[in-house]
Amino acid sequence: MATLKEQCNTLVQKIAVARGKWCIRCGTSWGLEGHHVAGRHKGTIHDTSTVICLCSKCHRTGPLAAHHSPKQFRAWYEGLNPNHFAECLEKKAKIIYGSIDYCIVRADLKAQLKALEGE
Repeated sequence: MATLKEQCNTLVQKIAVARGKWCIRCGTSWGLEGHHVAGRHKGTIHDTSTVICLCSKCHRTGPLAAHHSPKQFRAWYEGLNPNHFAECLEKKAKIIYGSIDYCIVRADLKAQLKALEGE
Protein backbone atom coordinates (compact mmCIF):
# COMPACT_ATOMS: atom_id res chain seq x y z
CA MET A 1 0.00 0.00 0.00
CA ALA A 2 1.35 3.39 -0.99
CA THR A 3 1.94 5.96 1.71
CA LEU A 4 -0.13 9.16 1.73
CA LYS A 5 2.87 11.08 0.36
CA GLU A 6 3.29 8.57 -2.50
CA GLN A 7 -0.45 8.81 -3.25
CA CYS A 8 -0.12 12.60 -3.43
CA ASN A 9 2.89 12.31 -5.77
CA THR A 10 0.87 10.04 -8.08
CA LEU A 11 -2.09 12.42 -8.05
CA VAL A 12 0.16 15.36 -9.01
CA GLN A 13 1.43 13.36 -11.99
CA LYS A 14 -2.12 12.46 -13.05
CA ILE A 15 -3.22 16.10 -12.76
CA ALA A 16 -0.28 17.31 -14.87
CA VAL A 17 -1.18 14.83 -17.62
CA ALA A 18 -4.94 15.47 -17.41
CA ARG A 19 -4.37 19.23 -17.56
CA GLY A 20 -1.68 19.16 -20.25
CA LYS A 21 -2.95 16.41 -22.56
CA TRP A 22 0.28 16.62 -24.61
CA CYS A 23 3.98 17.38 -24.18
CA ILE A 24 4.53 21.13 -24.20
CA ARG A 25 7.93 20.61 -25.82
CA CYS A 26 7.27 18.22 -28.74
CA GLY A 27 3.47 17.93 -28.83
CA THR A 28 3.17 14.16 -28.46
CA SER A 29 0.44 12.61 -26.33
CA TRP A 30 2.47 9.47 -25.64
CA GLY A 31 4.28 8.68 -22.36
CA LEU A 32 3.24 11.84 -20.56
CA GLU A 33 4.62 12.82 -17.15
CA GLY A 34 4.62 15.79 -14.84
CA HIS A 35 7.79 17.87 -14.50
CA HIS A 36 8.37 20.15 -11.51
CA VAL A 37 9.50 23.43 -13.04
CA ALA A 38 11.52 24.58 -10.02
CA GLY A 39 12.40 21.18 -8.55
CA ARG A 40 10.69 18.81 -6.14
CA HIS A 41 10.78 21.06 -3.09
CA LYS A 42 9.02 19.97 0.09
CA GLY A 43 6.56 22.83 0.03
CA THR A 44 5.86 22.92 -3.71
CA ILE A 45 6.07 19.24 -4.64
CA HIS A 46 2.28 18.92 -4.47
CA ASP A 47 1.49 22.38 -5.86
CA THR A 48 0.12 21.54 -9.28
CA SER A 49 0.69 25.08 -10.55
CA THR A 50 4.44 24.36 -10.51
CA VAL A 51 4.15 21.19 -12.64
CA ILE A 52 4.10 21.02 -16.45
CA CYS A 53 3.33 18.15 -18.83
CA LEU A 54 6.18 16.54 -20.78
CA CYS A 55 6.63 13.21 -22.54
CA SER A 56 9.21 10.85 -21.04
CA LYS A 57 11.73 11.72 -23.79
CA CYS A 58 11.50 15.48 -23.23
CA HIS A 59 11.38 14.96 -19.46
CA ARG A 60 14.18 12.47 -18.84
CA THR A 61 15.94 10.82 -21.76
CA GLY A 62 16.26 13.06 -24.83
CA PRO A 63 19.36 15.14 -25.55
CA LEU A 64 17.57 18.36 -24.54
CA ALA A 65 15.45 16.74 -21.83
CA ALA A 66 14.64 18.65 -18.67
CA HIS A 67 16.75 16.31 -16.51
CA HIS A 68 19.46 15.63 -19.09
CA SER A 69 20.15 19.27 -20.03
CA PRO A 70 18.51 21.38 -17.31
CA LYS A 71 20.13 24.70 -18.30
CA GLN A 72 19.09 24.36 -21.94
CA PHE A 73 15.61 23.23 -20.92
CA ARG A 74 15.22 26.15 -18.53
CA ALA A 75 16.29 28.63 -21.22
CA TRP A 76 13.79 27.11 -23.66
CA TYR A 77 10.98 27.08 -21.07
CA GLU A 78 11.62 30.67 -19.97
CA GLY A 79 11.35 31.70 -23.63
CA LEU A 80 8.02 29.87 -23.90
CA ASN A 81 6.59 31.12 -20.62
CA PRO A 82 8.82 33.87 -19.22
CA ASN A 83 6.96 34.45 -15.96
CA HIS A 84 6.10 30.91 -14.88
CA PHE A 85 9.60 29.81 -13.82
CA ALA A 86 10.03 32.98 -11.73
CA GLU A 87 6.59 32.45 -10.16
CA CYS A 88 7.52 28.87 -9.23
CA LEU A 89 10.78 30.01 -7.65
CA GLU A 90 8.93 32.72 -5.74
CA LYS A 91 6.46 30.16 -4.34
CA LYS A 92 9.38 27.92 -3.38
CA ALA A 93 11.09 30.80 -1.56
CA LYS A 94 7.97 31.66 0.46
CA ILE A 95 7.43 28.19 1.87
CA ILE A 96 7.43 27.94 5.63
CA TYR A 97 8.91 24.66 6.73
CA GLY A 98 6.74 22.52 8.92
CA SER A 99 4.71 19.39 8.83
CA ILE A 100 2.48 18.61 5.88
CA ASP A 101 -0.96 17.09 6.41
CA TYR A 102 -1.01 14.64 3.51
CA CYS A 103 -4.68 13.79 4.17
CA ILE A 104 -5.60 17.38 3.34
CA VAL A 105 -3.19 17.51 0.39
CA ARG A 106 -4.57 14.24 -1.01
CA ALA A 107 -8.18 15.44 -0.68
CA ASP A 108 -7.34 18.68 -2.51
CA LEU A 109 -5.47 16.83 -5.28
CA LYS A 110 -8.35 14.36 -5.72
CA ALA A 111 -10.77 17.29 -6.07
CA GLN A 112 -8.52 18.92 -8.69
CA LEU A 113 -8.27 15.68 -10.66
CA LYS A 114 -12.02 15.08 -10.48
CA ALA A 115 -12.66 18.61 -11.80
CA LEU A 116 -10.25 18.04 -14.70
CA GLU A 117 -11.78 14.68 -15.57
CA GLY A 118 -15.25 16.22 -15.52
CA GLU A 119 -14.38 18.81 -18.19
